Amino acid sequence: MNKKVFAAAALVLTLIVAFFIASSLRTNYDRVKKPFSFPRDHGLHHVYAEWLYFTGVVKTDTGKEFGYEMTIFQMGKVRWYLMDYAYVGHVAVSDLDEKKHYLGEYIAPLYSVKPDPARPEVNIGNFTYAFRDPNGFAITADSNGIKLNLKLKSRQGILLHGEDGGILMGDDRESAYYSFTDLATEGTIAYNGTEHRVVSGRTWMDHQWGNFKIPGMHWDWFSMRFDDGGALMIFNIRDKNDRPHRVEWTYRAPDGAVKYGTGATITAARKWRDDAGKATYPMDWTIAVTDLKANLTVKALFDAQSIHHVRTPSYWEGLCAVDGVINGKPVKGKNYTEMTFYND
Repeated sequence: MNKKVFAAAALVLTLIVAFFIASSLRTNYDRVKKPFSFPRDHGLHHVYAEWLYFTGVVKTDTGKEFGYEMTIFQMGKVRWYLMDYAYVGHVAVSDLDEKKHYLGEYIAPLYSVKPDPARPEVNIGNFTYAFRDPNGFAITADSNGIKLNLKLKSRQGILLHGEDGGILMGDDRESAYYSFTDLATEGTIAYNGTEHRVVSGRTWMDHQWGNFKIPGMHWDWFSMRFDDGGALMIFNIRDKNDRPHRVEWTYRAPDGAVKYGTGATITAARKWRDDAGKATYPMDWTIAVTDLKANLTVKALFDAQSIHHVRTPSYWEGLCAVDGVINGKPVKGKNYTEMTFYND
């Protein structure tokens, strides 16, 4: 190899190494800004971690009832792909008649998506989300034989968690966090070779974003939607050794009054082994929240509702029944529970 060719090759190699180093050192994520500005903040943000979560219980024109989940994740600093973000979509159906869980995952092509805070919509290919004024959403998903096309309309306003829309995550960094707890749901969901026309339902939408580090924290999340119109969110954050770290909750009463706080006693009655996901999950909880005079029982409608065989760490996202007492009054309804990092 002559000197000119060698020098040129060395220069190219130096530039490649420099590019990798520069990419790995970039940390120019935005800070969480409050107060929120809607509809702008319904879209994605330039932060380390963000997700849009939809979980619902729906009924079809034939009277069939089932649960569904649709999620879009935006994860930052994916430098081994030479990109600022990776985008993943999950879609799942919990069939209550069959006691069977159907799951699909979608990985967006590299460089295909850029967060645009000015646009309250997301399109990562097979998964889309768009805000529809004044308080509605349109969501679609297509993966592994599951096709979802739903229109969602809020029957209640935005629910901010924490004092002003922020909670502390595992490393005590703030996460922006709000929900729509009662979205009327219509459209179609197809799975297992059959398309179902959804004529009614209640969907819970969660939106979180911030610069918290996910690998250092574990959590259990409960989203209780009661038949009387009330809603209760409980976020039980555990440290990396699964010791209790922090519990935050937000309760919206049927009359719209909102109360938030910290602290709850959460006890599981049993465990379930997920051999496919190589994890062991607690199941069937009793939950006491002193400040709400609440004593609640949450029971999985069936166990095998884990999200496994996916690129993200496996987790459990399942439809449950809930009943008990809040402030001296009986309550009952449905609940989606999420549990993360119970892997072997």
